[in-house]
Amino acid sequence: MIFTKVRIDGLGNGYVDLPIVGALPSDPYILLGIDGLGPTEVDVSVTNTLYQGGIFQGRRPQLREVGIRIGLNPDYAGGVTVESLREAIYRIFAGSSDMSDTEKVVLQIRNGAYEIARTPVYLKRLDPALFSKDPEVILTMATKSSTFEAPALVVISGGTISIPSPSFTIQGTAATGWLFQVKFLSTVSSWKLTDVNRPGEKLQIDYAFVANDILTFDSTPGARKITVTRGGVETNIIFALSADSVWRLLYPSTNNFTANTSSYQWLSVTYRPQFLGV
Repeated sequence: MIFTKVRIDGLGNGYVDLPIVGALPSDPYILLGIDGLGPTEVDVSVTNTLYQGGIFQGRRPQLREVGIRIGLNPDYAGGVTVESLREAIYRIFAGSSDMSDTEKVVLQIRNGAYEIARTPVYLKRLDPALFSKDPEVILTMATKSSTFEAPALVVISGGTISIPSPSFTIQGTAATGWLFQVKFLSTVSSWKLTDVNRPGEKLQIDYAFVANDILTFDSTPGARKITVTRGGVETNIIFALSADSVWRLLYPSTNNFTANTSSYQWLSVTYRPQFLGV
């Protein structure tokens, strides 16, 4: 990922740009250091069994925490003081002091004028470092994810997806949830999508679909759902997901699948690219 600046965006309460490339001596804020932009540490669970060695139980990436040191560069001739620069940062986080989970501050990774990745941040600590030799502010921010996400969704048109063996090439460097819709052309008692490279990660929905039924599947974290739309009425059929199925994600690079029937058509596939780090 090529990036030239980091922006702390208060989503209405102002923002601070911290250039990495092309910084000017006149810039009001200077990036002195930043931690937490790379891949996060992963907790790996391995059980130490008697006479059998270790047995892998699972892995869970830790949530990202970002620390930033910001130097303050006042312009007294222009009326910009250390205090005003510091207070501008305070105002960015002013809206995030309540207990809601609404995104109010976002850390953006930018390449010039373009935002390429982001993550919502929650202020843990703001140290004004009042007695340091050079004025600065030290921020410690928590996130609710281990990855950065692209600012925009990617939509794949159904007409470009092959049947019955669809293939999806995914942007980003981390797994991501996806939302897709398929329309059935005739009666189908069960619809199964199997990963060619990961046969154990199948997606099977056991339901009596009829012609013109629209199946919607969403594995986006926090918004998981499976519904069928028939005659304009949407019905929750999450119960139809087979017990040996997984909430299938899309992985970086190419995902190859095969379906158990050709009696359907893809309407669309939507996902948001995810990044392990910069």
